[in-house]
Amino acid sequence: MTSSTNDLTITEVINSELGMSLSPYRDVNISSPFRNDSDPSFRVYTETNSCYDFGTGESYTIPQFIMELYGYSYWEAINYISSKYGVDLSSDKKDPSDTGLNGVLLIMKLNDESILNVKKTICSYLKGDRNFSEKMIMKYENEIRI
Repeated sequence: MTSSTNDLTITEVINSELGMSLSPYRDVNISSPFRNDSDPSFRVYTETNSCYDFGTGESYTIPQFIMELYGYSYWEAINYISSKYGVDLSSDKKDPSDTGLNGVLLIMKLNDESILNVKKTICSYLKGDRNFSEKMIMKYENEIRI
């Protein structure tokens, strides 16, 4: 089990979910898990921790891969990944008022490029609508990395 989502790799997820044994150190083409694919055209990129289906033109991060594989919403995929791969934020939970921030941090720890532009909006929301202090948000500065 993985203790941090920063440690979780796309090859680990694909190996576990599809029963494969891909190398975590090199890119590889496999048959698409989302359609009939007689000529392997689903590329797994270890360096970017993502994959791309050349047959459909779709790219996937770990949450997107789980969403597509199981038909989950983004939040369902996050919860599934958290549960299955041992993501534990309990060490971040020192104050009951941190609960809202921990959910946001879980998403940020997944290293998902698609949320990069959302981080500033999240911080603005936490400060404005949720009344999180600057001090509380700064406490998590390393995880947020804005």
